[in-house]
Amino acid sequence: MERLDHLRKLFHAYKEFKPVRDIMAEYGKRKGLAQWKYRKEHSEELERYDEFKERYDRLAGADKTFRPKKWQEEIAELEKSVEEYQRSALGSAVSLATAEVILYNQRDLERQVENEEHRREKDRQKDWEQEAGKRQNGTDTENVTDKTSKSMDNTISL
Repeated sequence: MERLDHLRKLFHAYKEFKPVRDIMAEYGKRKGLAQWKYRKEHSEELERYDEFKERYDRLAGADKTFRPKKWQEEIAELEKSVEEYQRSALGSAVSLATAEVILYNQRDLERQVENEEHRREKDRQKDWEQEAGKRQNGTDTENVTDKTSKSMDNTISL
């Protein structure tokens, strides 16, 4: 990524510097009145020549040769690599997100099951307490007597 950023900056600096460099080269070829006239026409670019050259030289480092086609090819290759890496990273991110959702759902299901078991246990305990209360009041013995007499009636009628 650093190399890609560096090449982009270098290529941009080259694109800014090249026209000014061409103007400076043409200015150097001319002599006398033609040079004076050319300088007057291109004074702004010629004044900024040192600025553009310094920016380009700083980015180019030791190798000051111009290789815009090579830079563009390398930029294209690096962009392709970055794109492939991003696609791979996106796939990994999707897989990670899916795994996190599954883990969350599993924990939530476990929590729901635990809550349901706890609710059932409370219901059993409540039912048991009601049964125990009925036994203490004697209402349960009446029901047992009624059931016994009904089953005796059923046996006799057979």
